Amino acid sequence: MVQSEFIAALDLGTSKMIAMVGKKNEQGILSVMASEKIDSGSCMRKGYVYNVGEAAEKVNLLISRMNNKLDPKIDKVYVGVGGQSLHLELYSAFRQVDGIVDDSVLLSMEKECRAYDPELYGVIEILSPEYYLDNRLTAEPKGLECKKIEARYKLILGRPSIKNNLEISIKQKAKINIAGFFISPIASAEAVLIDREKELGCALVEFGAGVTSVSVYKNSFLKHLVAIPVGGDVITKDITTLNVLDDEAEDLKVNWGCAVVELDEQVKIDEYPKIRTNDLNAVVEARLDEILANVLEQIKVSGFGDVLGAGIIITGGGANLKKIADAIRKKSGMEVRVAAIKKSLVNQAVDWANDTSNAEIVGLLTLGKENCAVPAPVAPGKGTQGNLFPSTNDETPPVNTTRGTRKPPGTSSSTNNSSPEGGSRESFFTRIRKSVGKGIEGASKGLFDEGDGYEDSENQKNFKDEK
Repeated sequence: MVQSEFIAALDLGTSKMIAMVGKKNEQGILSVMASEKIDSGSCMRKGYVYNVGEAAEKVNLLISRMNNKLDPKIDKVYVGVGGQSLHLELYSAFRQVDGIVDDSVLLSMEKECRAYDPELYGVIEILSPEYYLDNRLTAEPKGLECKKIEARYKLILGRPSIKNNLEISIKQKAKINIAGFFISPIASAEAVLIDREKELGCALVEFGAGVTSVSVYKNSFLKHLVAIPVGGDVITKDITTLNVLDDEAEDLKVNWGCAVVELDEQVKIDEYPKIRTNDLNAVVEARLDEILANVLEQIKVSGFGDVLGAGIIITGGGANLKKIADAIRKKSGMEVRVAAIKKSLVNQAVDWANDTSNAEIVGLLTLGKENCAVPAPVAPGKGTQGNLFPSTNDETPPVNTTRGTRKPPGTSSSTNNSSPEGGSRESFFTRIRKSVGKGIEGASKGLFDEGDGYEDSENQKNFKDEK
């Protein structure tokens, strides 16, 4: 990328909205240029845009703050797609081949998959399929011989309004172009999972404020994805039963909450003298147990719970809860680690790389390919269409492919200047110059003379043809 290019992304979460801009070098290593974060307020619910007008205002505020730090400004952004209805569905297409697999076979299966119209949900994205030739997994089937081929497509489904509301709030109301959409849990996986973990098998659990997503990988493929409609905000709501306000409950959870109740460890909370830590964490633990029960059930439903060699990796803002990894390890019997941004993605050790809430936004920047900066104005080149004042120093005049080769000034042309009767014909502008004198000729020469490096517009061509 040249210096003026960058990639921009938006993560619209239930509790926070994050914007980030970064550059990638030739090795794909990311340098973050600017980032901003604001509260989502009431416009987001369960990872879904609930109020498009309010969401547009907040997006405009984010981009405005970002543009104050950037030159050039942001032209378009990549956006993460999430929400409680998000889930993966398998679609299999079969073909009898009895010969060599060619493009026509692969394209016909893809066409069949794209024609699939599931009830209630829309297809948000179709992931690359796994191919099985005579029931054997094959990475690249083209050119191979078999009797039967199966393509197993992974369809990411969700309510159609998930994507539609993002487009309305960002593109239509906020007037910000969208470079593309990526599935939020897949973007997070791109930022934190290493290839070995995907190969061995792992479950990526992202604890958001409104939604907890579970993604299961095995043999480098995504096998299962689902968004559970409970998150950290239900823990906060339960804490309010201790006679505190919502913002106070959130403060208690973040700064004093713990996933495991320690009966013999009583810590005084100066800001909330009427609340004991054991009482607080009893509430936290009870609600977290409910969330973890759903998470572990989804890992079991995936069919790969017993073969996840890399265990469970947790990310998202909820992964910062104290001792949450210990709680999951105890309940699942699997190895658990708290994710951090992969070192191979960032060019330096920065604080935000260890913040689990940044996984999705960094993943979006990593997946993005298009330049998101406002294009620099292009100066018109010498002798090109639209250049009204071409250089007179060009050694080689341009070629007009619709009218033949240009002639240098002073060179006669029997083709362009001949009349229908075979005699010479003066151009319209030449006759004007002769009639009004050298003053006009001097002012207009080089602007209208044929063969001087100036390409006639289509209207001029038509006028001369009519003559």
